[in-house]
Amino acid sequence: MSAARLAGALIACLMIGAEPAMADAWDDCQVKDNPDLAIEGCTTTLASASGDQMLEAQYHRAFAYFGKHDFYHAAKDFTSVIASRSIAEVYAYRGLAYVYQVDDDPAFADQAISDLNQALALKPDLDTNLEKDFSFAYSVRAATNLENGQDTQAISDEDSAVKMNPDKAAAFNTDFGSAYARRALKSLANGEYDHAVSDLQQANQLDPASTDRLAPYLSEAQSGKPGPYAAIARGEQHEKDDAYDQAVNDYTDAIIASPDMAQAYLERAEAFEVLERYSDARSDFDQAVKLDSGNWRAYYARGYFHQQMAEFDLADADFSQASTVIDQGHDADAEGEKAIIDKASKSLQFDKKLEDHWVSYLKDIQTSNNYANWSSAPYDLYAGRHNLPKLPPPATASVAPMAIPEPGRAWSWWAIPLVLLIVLGVGGGGYQFYRQRNKA
Repeated sequence: MSAARLAGALIACLMIGAEPAMADAWDDCQVKDNPDLAIEGCTTTLASASGDQMLEAQYHRAFAYFGKHDFYHAAKDFTSVIASRSIAEVYAYRGLAYVYQVDDDPAFADQAISDLNQALALKPDLDTNLEKDFSFAYSVRAATNLENGQDTQAISDEDSAVKMNPDKAAAFNTDFGSAYARRALKSLANGEYDHAVSDLQQANQLDPASTDRLAPYLSEAQSGKPGPYAAIARGEQHEKDDAYDQAVNDYTDAIIASPDMAQAYLERAEAFEVLERYSDARSDFDQAVKLDSGNWRAYYARGYFHQQMAEFDLADADFSQASTVIDQGHDADAEGEKAIIDKASKSLQFDKKLEDHWVSYLKDIQTSNNYANWSSAPYDLYAGRHNLPKLPPPATASVAPMAIPEPGRAWSWWAIPLVLLIVLGVGGGGYQFYRQRNKA
């Protein structure tokens, strides 16, 4: 959709005639290539504007927010305009703002589609390309409706998404297939085998690439008897409810039923990691890799675990091996999988640099014997937790005078652990997102 075309049409609809009270601010408000300046100018103008000028200032500010990808504030300003004028272009832009927030909350899909329908009702020939932008909202609503058991509406929404944007049909079908798979595993966990079979067959039909991965779940569902895959499905449901202790029990049941099942060990290792049972997690990660050395995801997951433990050489080795396995497999998804590994490797190198600085700092203050606020030698404390060699004892027992830090140095060093924690937190969030996306 052409933003300039909608913007021009909207301004024509508003028919502004009022003189601005503050010329400079009003000029800034209308700037198109500097969203921050436009937002500031419009905000200043709105402090004293009224009537049509107020509406146009609200629109210009909404459009500036939209350009900054601040869709929350854009939608708020578009709503203010709509409260006074029903204009097709404004509904269209607010609908798009909701579309771009669907990843944050699927409920925005309903609001986006409602705005699209209102815009087309006001102006049926609004823009022939408009539907492509809203097709994603229909796809998301299809998955949501399927999860809620509203199959007829879900299928209708999926059909609408594909019809609106045929170029994305394969991606939409893959996402819809994933929605069927998620519902199937929930049914399998609850012992509803017939429902699980039906949904798994639908998932495979929509996304043939999922057939091999879902085959053991389908086979177990068709048998009508609980087994290791039903136990894994129960564990994943408990994880969604943050019941990780129960999830561990479920994965243990899967291991008892199938002792050579690498997936069960991998799932349990990740649950142990969340519970901070690191020794148990390490053991299960190692077993998962041993049982399925051709699974890049096992190396990737263990590499991430080593990264969290500040075992950077081990993490680097696992990420490299994951990349090698992907290359050997020649999988259709290899490009996306390699991108995941490359991103993990870059994060690892950044963490390692921060860690090197922190270790150097601990060594410095320990060798200077200037660590009055520490319970023991700081580097040795850290080394004990991370399997690093301890420093040799100081040459003399005398205590060196307290050094005066160079200006700015104290803050620079103490900022390192804080930044490291933030980076690890962000990396952990990314990894958890990856896990959820790859659970059937």
